[in-house]
Amino acid sequence: MHFSARLLPCLFIVSASAQQVFSPAVRAAVGFPSQVLYGSAIKSSDAGRTWTPLYLTESGLQQPIFKEVEIDPVNSALLYVITSAADGTFWKSTDAGATWRKSTSGLPPSTTPDALRQTATPHALYIKAGTRIYKSADNGDSWTLQSNLPGSDPAWEMSLSTPTRMYAADREAGELDSLYVYSSSDEGRTWIPRGTPSTGLTISRTVSALGVSYSNPDVIYMGVSGCCEILPDGGAGVYVSSNGGQSYGINKKVSVFTRIFVGPGPQIYAPALVVGGYSSSPDDGVTWISGFTFPGLGLTNFSAVDPNQRNVAYGSSQTGGLVRSLDTGVTWSSVGATITPTLAKIPIIQIELEEGQSSTRQFITQILENNTWVIPVTLSSPSADTWLSIGSKTGNTPYSTLLDIRATSLATGVYTSSITVTSPQAGNKSITVPIQLTVRPRGSLATQFRISTVMGNGQASTDPPVGNGTDVPLGTVGSLAINKENQLLAGFFNRLLLLKGTTLSVLAGQGVSASTGDGGPATAAQIATPSAIAVSPQGDIFLSESTFSKVRRIRGGTIESYLDKTKVPAFNGSSLLALDSAGRLILANSTVFSRYDGQQLTSLSASTFIFPRGLAITSNGDYLIADANLDQIRRVPAAGGPATVFAGTGTAGVSGDGGLAMQAQINNPIGLAFDAQGTLYFSDSGNNRIRAIGADGVIRTVAGTGSAGFAGDGGSAQSAMLSRPEPLVIDKDGNIYFADAGNLRVRKLEPLGPHPQAILHGASGSPKLSPGSLFSIYGTQLSESTRISGETPWPRSMDGVVVTVNGVTAPLYYVSPTQINGQIPYETAIGTANVLVTYNGSVPAQLSFPVVVANPGVLVYNGDHAVAVNPSGAVNAAGVGAKPGEIELLYFSGIGVPNTPVATGAGSPSADPLGRSQYPSSIKVNGQTVEVFYLGLAPGYPALCQANFKIPSLPPGDYSLTVTVNGEESNVTKLTIAAP
Repeated sequence: MHFSARLLPCLFIVSASAQQVFSPAVRAAVGFPSQVLYGSAIKSSDAGRTWTPLYLTESGLQQPIFKEVEIDPVNSALLYVITSAADGTFWKSTDAGATWRKSTSGLPPSTTPDALRQTATPHALYIKAGTRIYKSADNGDSWTLQSNLPGSDPAWEMSLSTPTRMYAADREAGELDSLYVYSSSDEGRTWIPRGTPSTGLTISRTVSALGVSYSNPDVIYMGVSGCCEILPDGGAGVYVSSNGGQSYGINKKVSVFTRIFVGPGPQIYAPALVVGGYSSSPDDGVTWISGFTFPGLGLTNFSAVDPNQRNVAYGSSQTGGLVRSLDTGVTWSSVGATITPTLAKIPIIQIELEEGQSSTRQFITQILENNTWVIPVTLSSPSADTWLSIGSKTGNTPYSTLLDIRATSLATGVYTSSITVTSPQAGNKSITVPIQLTVRPRGSLATQFRISTVMGNGQASTDPPVGNGTDVPLGTVGSLAINKENQLLAGFFNRLLLLKGTTLSVLAGQGVSASTGDGGPATAAQIATPSAIAVSPQGDIFLSESTFSKVRRIRGGTIESYLDKTKVPAFNGSSLLALDSAGRLILANSTVFSRYDGQQLTSLSASTFIFPRGLAITSNGDYLIADANLDQIRRVPAAGGPATVFAGTGTAGVSGDGGLAMQAQINNPIGLAFDAQGTLYFSDSGNNRIRAIGADGVIRTVAGTGSAGFAGDGGSAQSAMLSRPEPLVIDKDGNIYFADAGNLRVRKLEPLGPHPQAILHGASGSPKLSPGSLFSIYGTQLSESTRISGETPWPRSMDGVVVTVNGVTAPLYYVSPTQINGQIPYETAIGTANVLVTYNGSVPAQLSFPVVVANPGVLVYNGDHAVAVNPSGAVNAAGVGAKPGEIELLYFSGIGVPNTPVATGAGSPSADPLGRSQYPSSIKVNGQTVEVFYLGLAPGYPALCQANFKIPSLPPGDYSLTVTVNGEESNVTKLTIAAP
C-alpha cells in the first residue's frame, strides 16, 4: 500500500504595476494639437502618454480590430468604427467610446468594409465594401446602397471637402496593361471614364491607393504598383493629376503609398508599401519629399496625422513605442506610452467527464494585451458548487492554478458554475468565466491530449530554420504532412522542412519564390511555399505550388513537375492536396475539385467552394472539404456530385460541443485529418480551438480555451491557449500536429493514453491476483495528478483514471503518473483477466493477468518487514518486537471471496458476521505453524485483510513470516520477537 507525505507549498507575491508599457498604432487623432488619440480598441486623452482599453464587446474578450476610425466633426463624443464582417462591420459610440453598439441596418450580413469616410457639410458617412458604396445620412443608424463601382476590384476615394466628388481606379477586364480612372459628381450614382496613366507597358499593374486633395477636388494622387516595378520603366510610382484624372504626371522616386492623409491646407502624407517608409508633400503633391524613416527608432508604421494641425504626425516603432513628429516628419521623438491592462476572459470552460470520474484542469489568468504582463489577481468560485474547487486563490498574472473537478457523485447531465477573477488594477476590474460540466455515461468520451511545442520559438524569421526545432524563429507555416518514416514535414517560406526527432532541416527549397531545379536534388531547387503537401505510401512527396499553378513531386530526393499546364492545359492550380486509396491525387481550390491519375484530370463535383482550407477522405471514399469562408465542412460523395453539409450551421460562432456537428457553430475551419479510430480533427481557427468529430457525429473541443494566446505547454490541451491554428496533420501514433499561426509555432497534441507496463499484487508484487485483493499497476502517463482516496467505498474513478477488469470498473485507492492502486473486483472469474486502463477518455491500454482463488500478500515497509501491530499498539519493527504468547495483528491482502459477501470497493463488516476466509489457511513464523484466532477481512477497510495470531516461543530476534491460503504461500517477510 502506498504511503505519502503531504507537502505544503509556499506562495510568493511580487509587486505589480497597473500601467504596462506598449507600442500602440494610432488610427485617429483629434485636438489642438491632439490630446485625444485612438488606436485599435484603445484611447488616450493625454496625447498618447496613457491609454485605456475600449470594449466594443464583452470586456476581457479579444476585441474587433479597428480597420478605420472616424470622429464626428461636430460632436467629438460620436465615434464610428469599421471592422471585419465577422466582428460586426460597423460600430458607433455616442459617449466617446465608453459604450458601443453595432449599427448595420441596410448593410448585407456578409459586408466586409474596406474604407470608411465622412463629410462635414452636409454630414454623411460612406463605407466601401468591395465594389459597392453604402451611405448613411443619420450618423450610421441606417445605410443605403449608394453606388456600384466600376471595375472588379477598384481603389476608391472621395473628396472630404466636396462629398459629391468620388474617384475609382481599376484595370479594365482583360487589359492587364491599362489602368482606368473614373469619377462621379453625384456621390457615385453614375461614373464617367476620365483617363489612364498607362504607358503602354504590357505589365500587370494595380492601384495601391487613391487620394484626393482637400482644397481642390480636381487634384488626385494614385499609387501604382505592379509585377515589374523594380525595373526602371516598370510604371510603378505616384501618378498626380490636376484635372480630375484626364492626364497625369509621374514621380517614380516617391514610394508607392497605401493611403494618403489629406486635410485642410496643402500638407499631405503618404505611408509607403515598404514597411517603415512614407512620403510627404507640402504643396498638394506638386513636389514630394520621399523616404522618411524614424531615425534611431526603427519605424514600423506611419499611422495618423492630426486633422487640424497638419504638421503633427504619429507612428509606432520597434524601439520607441509611440512616436510623434511636430514638424511634418523632419524630427521624431518617443512618447512613453502605457496602458491600463485588461483581464483576459475565456468565453466558457467546457469540461466533459464520464460518470464517477474526477479530474483537474489548468486555469490560466493573463492579460489580454500581452500575456507576459504582471498584475495581482484573486480567484473565487461559488461555494455551493461542491463539484468545483479552486486550489490557490491569489497570485500574479500570468497565473496558473488547477481546478479540481469531482463528478464522482453526479448523475449524467449538465452542471454549471463559474470562476470570478478580480484585480483593481485592471481596466475591466473583474471577469466571470462560466464553467459547464457535462457528465456522460462511462466509456463515451473521446481521446484527451497533452500539448507541447515542436517547432518555433515565437519569433518571426525568413532565414533557413535549422537546428533544434523549438529554438529557431519561424514565420507562418502554410502546410503540414507526415512522411513515410512518420516524421513531420512543413511548408514554410518557399521551403519544405523536415523535423526528425527534435532537429529541423531543409528538405527542399532555397527561400526564393520560384519553381526551378526539376530533375535535380530537391535541396538545390527553388520552390514556392507549398499550400499543401501529400505523401504516398511509397514515400513520394507532392507539393502544391499555387503561385505557379503546379504540383511538384519529390521522389528519392529528386524533384520534378508532376502536374502543370504543359501536361494538363486546363489545370489552374490547387490550394489543397490529398491521395485517395488508389494513389490518385485529389486537388481542390475555390474553382476546382478534381482528381488526377497521372494522365487525366477529372472533375469530382460541380459544387463551388469559397475558400477551401482543408481536405480529407473518409474510409468509404467520400471527400470532406473545410470551407473557411462558409464556416462549414462539406461532404462530396465518392462517386462525385453536389456537396452537402457535414459540420457547421454556416454561421460563424462557437457552440454545440457534445451535440451533433451539423448543429454546431464553427468559425473559419482549416485543416482536416482522420485518426485511426475514424475521428475527424480540424482547426477551428476563428475560435482558437482544435475540435474533433467522432464517428457518431458528435463534436467536441480537444484543445484550446477559445481565448487567443500562448500558454499551456506540458499540460492538458483543453486548458491551453492557441492563436489562429491552421493546417493540421496526424501521425501514425495518433499525435496531432498543427500550425499555431498567431504564435509562430507548430504544436503537438499527444494522446493522453496511459502506458501501463505491469499489474501486480499490491502487497507482494506477485503476478497472480485473486478476487478482492489489492493491485498495483505500474507504468507512465497513468495520470496527470497524484491523489489518495479518502472515501469509503473507494471511487470507481479518480482524476479521470478508470480501470476495468473483465468489464467491471475497479475501485481505486491511489493514482499517480507512474502507479495506480485499487481492488480487483470480487466479480472477477478464475482464469485470465483483461485489464483496460483509460485516462480522461483516452484510447484504452490493455494488460492481462492470471486470476487464482486466493493469493495472499503481506504488506511490508522498510523493504521486507511485515506490517504488524503489537499488543502495545506499536508497529512491529526491528527493536520493537512482540513477546512470546502475545496476540499480534498482521495486515495483508488476497484471501479471495470471503465466506460473507462484501460489495466490491466497500469497507468490510465491523461486527459479526465478519468476512472470514472460506479456504484452508495458515501462518508460519520461522517455519513453525502458529495458532491463528482470526484470518479474514480487516473490519471497515476495502481489500485489506487481517490475521490475529499468537507469537510463538522463540528467542528475541527477527524471524521469517508467511501466510498461506488455499495452498498459495505469500511473500516472505520479517517479524521481530522481543524477550519475554
